[in-house]
Amino acid sequence: FQQFSGINVVMYYSPIIFEHVGLPALISTAVVGVINFLSTFIAIYVIDKYGRKFLMMVGAVGMVISLFTAGALIYVVDVSTNIGVGITVVGLVCLFVSIFACSWGPCVRVVAIEIFPLRLRGKADNVTTFVNWLGVFVVAQFTPLLLEPKFLNVQGVLFVMGGFCTLAFFFVLFLVPETKGISLESIGVLFLRSGWLQITQPMTYLRQEFIAYLRCRFAV
Repeated sequence: FQQFSGINVVMYYSPIIFEHVGLPALISTAVVGVINFLSTFIAIYVIDKYGRKFLMMVGAVGMVISLFTAGALIYVVDVSTNIGVGITVVGLVCLFVSIFACSWGPCVRVVAIEIFPLRLRGKADNVTTFVNWLGVFVVAQFTPLLLEPKFLNVQGVLFVMGGFCTLAFFFVLFLVPETKGISLESIGVLFLRSGWLQITQPMTYLRQEFIAYLRCRFAV
């Protein structure tokens, strides 16, 4: 979901998007790059404070709101002649980039490394990186076609991106465990059993396991 959220659509084809709303492409593209760079530093501070799962869920909600709002404005208003709405759309796109850089950008890479057992972590990282770049390739190949007016146009692409971000939210909500505060050795326990509690509420599961251990020791 990281690549299909549409971040590379914005990073690669932002000149087309900004020209569509009647704003200088190069200046807007530079602003997007700076925002992406600076927002990454925020992620360094908050990722261990609030947790990976929380950041990805909040990030997905923020990206959905910004993408659907921008798409709706382009669909409803002729942004090429309304500079105020055009600036609003650019602001929403920049907000999307900032939210991604604070959440899905770093968190996905961290979680992708943490969830694998130590003996498989190196190979698994290679596989996840390959799949990630495969997603980049697919997005780069199909986006120019989808941006054509006879297909989805800019607003349609933004709606598709928002749809993928919506799916990403529910994927994280139901299937991604929180790994904050759990040692690399203990994370493997989350995937040894198929119980719903162990997968969706790892801290509750580990706490119950610890209480059960203390009871056994006390009984002995």
